[in-house]
Amino acid sequence: MRLLPSALFVLIVPFVLSLNAADTKPDLSWRITAGPTADRPTSRATLTWLSFANFDLTQPEWRLFFNLPLAIEPLAPGTGLAVRHVNGDLWEIAPLPGFKPTDTFVLDLEFEAAALNASIGPAGPFWRANPTADVKVLRIKHLTPPAALMTRGPQDKMPVADAKDRYHRNLKSHNGAAPDVRGILPTPRKQVWGQGQRILTANPRIVYDPAFANEARYLRDFLGRHFQWQAVLVPAKHNAQADILLQQQVNQQGDALSRAEGYQLSIRPNRPIELSAEQPAGAFYAVQSLLALIQPAPWREKPKSLTFDSVAITDAPRFAYRGFHLDVARHFHDAETVRRTLDLMALYKLNRFHFHLTDDEGWRLAIKNYPELTQYGATRGTGADDLVPSFGSGAESDHQGSGAYDRATFVGLLRYAAERHIEVIPEIDLPGHARAAIQAIDKRRQKGGDRTLKGFEQVTNLRDAEDQSQYKSVQGWKDNVICVCRPDAYRFIEQVIGDLATMYQEAGLTLKAVHAGGDEVPKGAWLDSPACKKFMAEKGFTEGKHLFAYFFEELHHALAKRKIVLAGWEEIALLEDHGADDPHRIFNEKLKQPPARTYVWNDIPGFGREALAYQLANNGFEVVLSSAAHMYFDLAYEKDYQEPGYYWAGYIDTFKVFRFSPYNVYAGGAFDRMGRPINPDSYRNHERLSAAGRKRIIGIQGQLWTETVTTRERLEYMLLPKLFGLAERAWTAQPKWETAATSPQREAALTRDWFQFAHRVGKVELPKLDVYNGGYAYRLPPPGARVDGDRIYANSPFPGLTIRYTTDGSEPTRQSALYETPITAAKTVKLAVFDSRGRASRVTEIVTGTDSQDQKGRPAP
Repeated sequence: MRLLPSALFVLIVPFVLSLNAADTKPDLSWRITAGPTADRPTSRATLTWLSFANFDLTQPEWRLFFNLPLAIEPLAPGTGLAVRHVNGDLWEIAPLPGFKPTDTFVLDLEFEAAALNASIGPAGPFWRANPTADVKVLRIKHLTPPAALMTRGPQDKMPVADAKDRYHRNLKSHNGAAPDVRGILPTPRKQVWGQGQRILTANPRIVYDPAFANEARYLRDFLGRHFQWQAVLVPAKHNAQADILLQQQVNQQGDALSRAEGYQLSIRPNRPIELSAEQPAGAFYAVQSLLALIQPAPWREKPKSLTFDSVAITDAPRFAYRGFHLDVARHFHDAETVRRTLDLMALYKLNRFHFHLTDDEGWRLAIKNYPELTQYGATRGTGADDLVPSFGSGAESDHQGSGAYDRATFVGLLRYAAERHIEVIPEIDLPGHARAAIQAIDKRRQKGGDRTLKGFEQVTNLRDAEDQSQYKSVQGWKDNVICVCRPDAYRFIEQVIGDLATMYQEAGLTLKAVHAGGDEVPKGAWLDSPACKKFMAEKGFTEGKHLFAYFFEELHHALAKRKIVLAGWEEIALLEDHGADDPHRIFNEKLKQPPARTYVWNDIPGFGREALAYQLANNGFEVVLSSAAHMYFDLAYEKDYQEPGYYWAGYIDTFKVFRFSPYNVYAGGAFDRMGRPINPDSYRNHERLSAAGRKRIIGIQGQLWTETVTTRERLEYMLLPKLFGLAERAWTAQPKWETAATSPQREAALTRDWFQFAHRVGKVELPKLDVYNGGYAYRLPPPGARVDGDRIYANSPFPGLTIRYTTDGSEPTRQSALYETPITAAKTVKLAVFDSRGRASRVTEIVTGTDSQDQKGRPAP
């Protein structure tokens, strides 16, 4: 679902900020010295221990630990040191016998692949004098390399994102007169503007059909919370005078989706504002559209009245499934952060929250009969009962590498989502990505379990204690796969699912689907397990893939008995896959009745699975398009050393999300992940959607994995404004350019739509989010700039954002000169984009008379 075999990907650790405060001295520094070449696929860097003199390195058992996801080559002879892989992405540097400290400590490290931003580098370093000693937390500084080292080798044609590159990319948002930005995002099916206006005064009367009582309360509470109004609710049977009328109307001519979630909104002078729908979901989206018509100023000013232009809107979604996935296992994010995310989803009409609750690095949900899952499986650190540090979480346990939701909190989140017509789909990642669960059950066994629960005492180990299988997962784990040959695995899963169902019942809901992961089970798992050898002989299995298929067949059957849909990443449905462009993939027929739901992530151009989503849909599986190439929000916005995030599947900015083509994935991008033009003819023989297959594409989903997402600010930075592109593609009717063949005409039509969208985002949506829920930490893009003669031109991808600049060498502030017309060239010009709160983007610096166009200043959060 997220990463590929090590020969093809770069896994990235959390973005480590450069330490640039005057009173902060780093202990370590990291500097890239060489990238891959045609003859050498590895990179090199120097790791300098600046403060090593403060530590006693004469002791034979000291260790320097850090997280780094790239495989490191052995150190050169003569260093007196060894570098060793511990587990996951944790490494240690240790002295060899006879090591003697010198008066410097500089290591030349060679490692796989390339390091193109600060997210790829040592993170969370700490030192220990011996295995029982206290740890010393260290700080690290990353030094920005020259642009020449920002390469993955000769095949990498992606330009470094300097000021000039940004300026030219931004031009597609500035190719005409400013458009009308009234209306709604996501764009409705039909909106017709009329004459006149309707003024809504504070404390309006909301008259509602009893079927829409929940939606009426939501609107009342929203107006109270965000505008300090006190609306009055009146049931429709009282025939009361209405300012807002929320009424039920049966749409007998509409299709099923229009009837379930469609609505009409009518605003006319001197008439009640009418919101009409057949079902509560439609009424809720009518409310969201009314709120979307409020321009940014009232959100800030909390006026006593709101003015709406006359408009008639008829609307319904394109897809029934409009999803967002949040990983809280790699880094934990608290309930308030989740609620803020659900609020955003509601505002932009997304309706499925895929909640990634478990993984190798953490189990985040309390399960009644297995308290060890959160007692031990939710904490990372260096204690005897801790999971090892991962992704830079470091030696201490008081960080976002640790944390869990208790049952009451989770039930509360379920209710909060349901009030916003969002279904929560929990993910329990199996049978790989399960190290946290395995370790927690080990602790349970060691401590004797709970002898009052005899039935549950049978779950004593989630792996075969005699298993000698040698494997390593994509993330570097050597022990993260549940043994599917032991009854314990099935008893454990049955109890977890049963308790999930109970929590949904407590929330007044029904558990409809469970996502069981199913991705990235490493080759070699189970093959040297006595239990599995015996089990395979009994079943007549000959390969490990048969065990994988059997596991999901059993899980599918168990869930079907509970009337719960089995969901999983695309791998759950694959029996045979012979690699690139395989037209003869074999799918697991036993998962088709009832159809399992597959989330297809691997559509990366050139990787050979571009047709897989359509093959699955044509062969009877439900499909959610979860495109890594377009919908992985943890991928970096652009190729800039200071820009955080992954880039193994390419760089993803908001335009890349916006141009996603669900029914024409082969025309979804003009360039591959290396920046090379895609030849449309390369897809000539790829499978297309059948009419039946098209109906099984139930929706699309954006993913935010959190290996690099350590804080709420970082989460919102990676999420916004990409989320707007997801909402537009998931809700809005299919644009004409989507199914057109790749051509200049198609690109021109796409750019025209983007132009309207970009103005709406910059002038309405982002300013609104400066205020909504206290403000969101969305990404402010560094400005583009170019020099033409004696003038400097600047722009941003979202017209309406403010650009300010200085010419005296100082950093721009919210009081600096406003960029409105080209700047007469000075020796040094510094520019930054600002929001209405005074937050600034990274600084673009132009030094005239040179080629210097650097991005400096504040790192990303």
